[in-house]
Amino acid sequence: MMKQVRNIILTAILAVVMTGVVKAAAPVVQAAAAKVPEFTITPKVSFDVGYVTRANHLGLQIQKNSAFGSATVSLENSVVTPTVGMTYYAAGENADQVVLDGSLSKVLGNDSMKVVTTAGVQQRIIGGALEDSFSAYAGVRLVKFPLLTVLATPYVTVARDFNYDLLGATVGLDRTISISSLKVDVTPRAEAYLYDKHTAYTFGSSVTYTGLKYVKPYVDVSYVTSDSTLAARKFEGNLALVTGVKLSF
Repeated sequence: MMKQVRNIILTAILAVVMTGVVKAAAPVVQAAAAKVPEFTITPKVSFDVGYVTRANHLGLQIQKNSAFGSATVSLENSVVTPTVGMTYYAAGENADQVVLDGSLSKVLGNDSMKVVTTAGVQQRIIGGALEDSFSAYAGVRLVKFPLLTVLATPYVTVARDFNYDLLGATVGLDRTISISSLKVDVTPRAEAYLYDKHTAYTFGSSVTYTGLKYVKPYVDVSYVTSDSTLAARKFEGNLALVTGVKLSF
């Protein structure tokens, strides 16, 4: 009998203690939950169809006078954003080719300084006698930094092409200027391709019409200088033109 009474008393005490613990912990749990950001995934899909006179791969001419079409899918979120894409170049003056690309990107920083980091791999399946190409890359784009990004956005990408045995970096600057009265974005840029077997420099600009919500026609013109031991991949001439239409949603 005494044992049963003791058990009842202990159970009652335990219930009171647990009730107090739960009430005391509730604000802490709620505060911790409030600090955990909501995890959401936003799918993004884009298409690009157009014509290119000189397609660029690490500062080398990879395709000439060809129509192309591409599709890209990304899953934007606050952790790491995966992106996969495919581009098809129709046979022009060179054989056709397919480019498969997969990457992961992460936004780092805060309201005063923001950096986008990206790492990925790319496979080029090239028709005809030219060798296919597999490359890996990693890069950093400084999208927001006091004073500096007011003038331009710098970026650096280190890449390794395993088939062409290339290793080096692409260093560039660009700046998007929005002309709201004309509904046009103008993006001038300068790039240096510094690789162990070649160097190349490009200076150019793209002009994009932004008056439509999902469809963006554009023209991109660049001047290219290159010095390469890979004769089959050296730029022919100095002007490269890309024109097309992008659809994104």
